[in-house]
Parts: sequence; structure tokens; C-alpha cells
Amino acid sequence: MTTYTGNCFCGAVEFDVTGEQIAAGYCHCRDCAHWGASPVSAYAIFPAGSGAVTKGADNIATYNKTPHVNRKHCTKCGGHVFNELPEAGLEEVFPDTAPDLPFEPQIHIH
Repeated sequence: MTTYTGNCFCGAVEFDVTGEQIAAGYCHCRDCAHWGASPVSAYAIFPAGSGAVTKGADNIATYNKTPHVNRKHCTKCGGHVFNELPEAGLEEVFPDTAPDLPFEPQIHIH
């Protein structure tokens, strides 16, 4: 299995995600756009449990606007780390946080 390493904007939080992506895409929904301060959010989807924080777990905070998404971010820089989608049994990894992660989007969510 392949492991990809990523980190938040300042590097205080590091993580690995191991395994194969289920899919990749862009989300245009209002919540993702607002949270990311961008008209679109890029993501790669993995099965729940694929990600593991390897450094700085005490620097991670979670924001839950809805019960559908646990948005993880660094408390030092505010940088996104990953999202958990507990109802779906999935995790979303942001491609730019893990530079070696292949990103070939197939999905657009509006």
C-alpha cells in the first residue's frame, strides 16, 4: 500500500494517509466554499481510518457546522488538515496538503 505524507500550512501538524483513493474531485457547495474562502474545494476521498496524525495531534481542532463533516484544522496556523465524514465512513484529504498525492478529479459536487 502507498502512504502519502502531508502537513498543515505551518508544519505543526503532520499526517500520513495510506491506501488507495476511492475518488477525487471538487466541491462547490456553500459550506466548503465558505470554510475554505474559495469558490471550490479540492479533495481526495479515502476510507475512514486511512489517515493517521504523526506529529502535532495536540494542535488539531475540529469544527462541526453539521454532523456530516468533522473539519480538522491546525490551531497554530488555521491550515486545513483533513475532513472526516463519519456517516459515510470516509475521510477527505486536501491534495495541496499532501504534495505527492495523485490528484485526478472525477467528481464535481454542487
